[in-house]
Amino acid sequence: MAIVNSGFGSASRSNARVDVIVVGGGLAGTILAWTLRQRGLRSVVFDDPCRSTCSQIAAGLFNPVTGQRLTIAWRVRELLESGRTIFREIERMTGGRFSHSLPLVRFFTRPEMPDRWIRQREEAAGAGLVFSEFGASPDRRFHSAL
Repeated sequence: MAIVNSGFGSASRSNARVDVIVVGGGLAGTILAWTLRQRGLRSVVFDDPCRSTCSQIAAGLFNPVTGQRLTIAWRVRELLESGRTIFREIERMTGGRFSHSLPLVRFFTRPEMPDRWIRQREEAAGAGLVFSEFGASPDRRFHSAL
């Protein structure tokens, strides 16, 4: 286990006062440390860089459609807006570029999935979300670019 200075707080290995200890330096832990700093709290992040984590594997991927039922995540519009705001602010302060909007491709693995996707897209449109059409891939399996 390592103490990681998240860059978002002023705590170090010394006897500095820390308001909050964050366990896990993945996407959620990093955003939590950032939010705490924005609210005037000092934090220290404990993370094990040797462990494989979801954040390392997903690389910060936000996919609003989940599971075989192609369920659109609860409050996805609000969450995406909040995520974009946080990433833009972190990019502005650090001079880095971390957030990239890219299309996602979802392969349908069952014959009923294209019809299910059409229904979900219609519901999403009612919530102000727009997803692209689907088509056949070269191997004749349907997919959709999210």
